[in-house]
Amino acid sequence: MGSVQFHTSAAILAQTRSIPCQTLHANPRRPQLSKRNTRERSISASAEAPSSTNSCNETVVLGKSDVQVSSIGVGAWSWGDRSGYWGWEKGYDKSDCEEAFKSCLASDLTFIDTAEVYGFGLSEELLGAFLENAASQVADDQLPAPVIATKFAPIPWRFTKGSVVAALRSSLDRMQVPKVDLYMQHWPGFPVVNSWAEERFLEGLAECYKLGLTRAVGVSNFNEERLRRAHAFLSER
Repeated sequence: MGSVQFHTSAAILAQTRSIPCQTLHANPRRPQLSKRNTRERSISASAEAPSSTNSCNETVVLGKSDVQVSSIGVGAWSWGDRSGYWGWEKGYDKSDCEEAFKSCLASDLTFIDTAEVYGFGLSEELLGAFLENAASQVADDQLPAPVIATKFAPIPWRFTKGSVVAALRSSLDRMQVPKVDLYMQHWPGFPVVNSWAEERFLEGLAECYKLGLTRAVGVSNFNEERLRRAHAFLSER
């Protein structure tokens, strides 16, 4: 098998000759919505999505992989968020999220980004249910196939490459899918750059790719120094 297909969603990346990575925005801000009309705005936003932009029809290839994503992605942090931050089941619920999901696909906005920490796994479970419900329409070409990304949390007790593989298998179980298109480390796990544990996380990503559990791997919220080290480390595997 060739080198690991690497992607970054870190917000910082200089233009170079040798690193053809794409970036996603990091650290989103929560919209300030009043409790009274949060639900109405949520539904309205999803309904208006098809006419809001033409950028969804454009696709981007992730690095040297064969993974193509819509140039705009959808973050699923708020789907099932049980922290109280977004107002899950107060201003919106599962049906609203599924409506937004279908509206995105209908608009060719197919890149969906989730994580194991979103809703403590509920975001992935909801996405899995939405994927299953839309499967027949995707098979009949009534809707385009979604491209799924998820992320693992570099928690202190997760410091072996096997633990990263186990985390992805758990995510796949929650989403009821055999593989994802992109698997990422959610944030740098330790303050020391190039630490032993950081390398184990990257080895875990490489192992996930080699096992066929993901089509590409990457990192999220890394600064430029960490990003370049991660890219160099994974390029050798």
